[in-house]
Amino acid sequence: MAREEIDREDLIRDGTAMVVRAECRFRDCDRVMTIGFRSNGAASFYFDTDWVWQFDRFGRVRRGFDRGRWIKAERGQLVVLERHRSPEVVIMSDSSEDDSEASHRLQRLSGELRRLGESIHSEGLVVVRAVPNETTFRESLRSWLQGLVFPLPIAWSPHASSGKGSETTRPDCREK
Repeated sequence: MAREEIDREDLIRDGTAMVVRAECRFRDCDRVMTIGFRSNGAASFYFDTDWVWQFDRFGRVRRGFDRGRWIKAERGQLVVLERHRSPEVVIMSDSSEDDSEASHRLQRLSGELRRLGESIHSEGLVVVRAVPNETTFRESLRSWLQGLVFPLPIAWSPHASSGKGSETTRPDCREK
């Protein structure tokens, strides 16, 4: 992990793990967000540099970044990673998030995902640039959002695995 913070990279150019990706915005807002999908169906939502959420291929929240705090899924719960810096090293430590804080984060995320779903159906979503193209991105986003379950489930781990290991043994793991 880098010890110095830098601005976010150009995810459309450099985010090659997301085989389908786009910069887009709501028609009534100037804020640009980046949304992408891995080849296994895992999704990433970069709403801005301080609010990022990633999902596994089953549509479960696996990790996020919210106002300077790293968040990860661990055994079906959200855990906050606290960053401690010294001149020599950066150390991350886990702290469980209380239920009301986790619930608030997930409600905010759910609201934004629902807004995306409404906007893509009403043409209220403007695509600024996309890879491989806007049509493929819109189809991928529409399909992914239609398969989403509310309340948002939490993954067993923060990894974007393809379903190997403990991911396949969880009772809530199912193909969409």
